[in-house]
Amino acid sequence: MDDNQILTGVLISEETTISWTEVRQQYNVSEEILVEMMEYGLFNADITITKPIDQKTMKRILSACRLQQDLAINVPGVVLVLELLDELEEMRNELNILQRHVEK
Repeated sequence: MDDNQILTGVLISEETTISWTEVRQQYNVSEEILVEMMEYGLFNADITITKPIDQKTMKRILSACRLQQDLAINVPGVVLVLELLDELEEMRNELNILQRHVEK
């Protein structure tokens, strides 16, 4: 990484919620894309314009938007990537549990 490169990020506490409109404005994503992501099952279908979005869902939306915008991956591709990442995380957690049992 270049010494002059600036990294930015967003810290979100587990109690933080954000509205549908704030997501669209903050991450410059259209409502159509968010609806399409919801239809593909990327996040819970009970999210509406009036219901606040929780931290876990927000993280998933942010990851999906980054994949879609930064890497130009279409929504079905984003779904596949996120599902594979979820599976990888699950397998790592299982491996950690097994390693702890072996060490005992």
